[in-house]
Amino acid sequence: QISTPRVTTIIINIKDENDNTPEFQDTPYQTSISEYTQVGSTVFTMSATDIDSGANSGKLFSLLSNSSYFTVGTSGAVTLAKSLNYDTGPKQFELLVQVRDQGTPSRSSNTTLTIDVTDEDDLDPVFQHDIYEA
Repeated sequence: QISTPRVTTIIINIKDENDNTPEFQDTPYQTSISEYTQVGSTVFTMSATDIDSGANSGKLFSLLSNSSYFTVGTSGAVTLAKSLNYDTGPKQFELLVQVRDQGTPSRSSNTTLTIDVTDEDDLDPVFQHDIYEA
């Protein structure tokens, strides 16, 4: 008796392991903003990649530095939270920022964002002496 060959289809689903760390793009970050920048303005947007798939590639950004001047949204937008004044306040900020994936367990990486505050012509001229004689 001759046997008939049988064909069977096997489907293999490969599940992604969270084996890649998200990586910031084009770091370290540096930008300049005017002391006139309005509170609530987005002053920088960070970018990162993660070659995992699904939730393992989802990215959340955060600010690790303690700063009352800036906030970082989970999508990577850096927002001014407090008014700047070049003449009386900080002229530069170094912020430590983090990107974390949504895998289990999650993986993360950190980088630095340097923000320089630029001076504007916002002060009246001042005479050096009260009286001038010629």
